[in-house]
Amino acid sequence: MTQTHARRTDPVSSHLAAAANESNRWTQTQLVALELAKRPVPDWVIGWTSSELARTARLDRYMVARRLPDAEKAGLVERVGIMECSISGRKAVAWRAVKHD
Repeated sequence: MTQTHARRTDPVSSHLAAAANESNRWTQTQLVALELAKRPVPDWVIGWTSSELARTARLDRYMVARRLPDAEKAGLVERVGIMECSISGRKAVAWRAVKHD
């Protein structure tokens, strides 16, 4: 996560703000991945939806949903299919932490 969201022509203050925002985003991504890794996945469950993870971890559901794709790009989590969310009752992407040996 080294890309910052400031143009080359932007003032230094914009680059500093973009770097701080990117750092916070990476911290949130790691937090979401860590919470997912702490959740044991029973054999009868393929993974956790963002809503389920957010509720059990007491995190903002929208923050979790935005950070899971970042965690996937970083190789921390993986999409494992589509399942019915136990919270919303809707079909949603199921996520699981990537096991690193």
